[in-house]
Amino acid sequence: MSSGELNQREQYWQNFEAGTTPTSAQLHPEYLASLNSDDMILDIGACSGRLSREIVASTGGKVVGIDINVSELVLGASRSDGATGFVAASAESLPFENDIFDGGILVGVLAAVNRQRRKQFLVEAFRVLKPGSSIFVSEFERVEDDEEWTERYQHDADITGEYGNVIVPDYTDPNLPISFIGHHFEQQELDKLLHAAGFIGTVFRRLPLDTRDESGFGYLYSNICSWATKP
Repeated sequence: MSSGELNQREQYWQNFEAGTTPTSAQLHPEYLASLNSDDMILDIGACSGRLSREIVASTGGKVVGIDINVSELVLGASRSDGATGFVAASAESLPFENDIFDGGILVGVLAAVNRQRRKQFLVEAFRVLKPGSSIFVSEFERVEDDEEWTERYQHDADITGEYGNVIVPDYTDPNLPISFIGHHFEQQELDKLLHAAGFIGTVFRRLPLDTRDESGFGYLYSNICSWATKP
């Protein structure tokens, strides 16, 4: 599978109608507690601003949210009380000057892009954050010691070229077309990415994430929550 095909599947997230993009991951309370009321935080992959509003409600600070899905941004702006602004942009090339944000978050963003682009997302975040500020990253944790998941990871790696990738819908139904390719991370994998982008002092925490619906479809995952500092 070529990188062009993978990038095309990333556009899956751009095509959701307002209010329909799947978003369930949370911010870790320790990270929220580290923010100040006069902080300006960058929410990369903000969607309609669910987590942006959580930051504002918790800290009283301000947030700028960026996303490639314009419909979701318009919805977010309609819900904003003025403390959150929204900008249509790619995380790969942020339309901001250097060293202007007091912190940043990427929640469920790196999993949606192929490995050739993940470092660039973090390099751009590093560029626009002030020295001494932190980036918060939260992603699905890779499921270890589980025969079903090991089989799925290997099957999907044979197709996509990277272990930890997950083809959605589940590959066991050959009649379902591929919607997108996600990625489940190991702790060391995120640590390496953060350090490669220039961040130091990584803190790791975990949060449970239940994606099961009323019918029981979905999974109970663990989210890796990582935050690191720009020196």
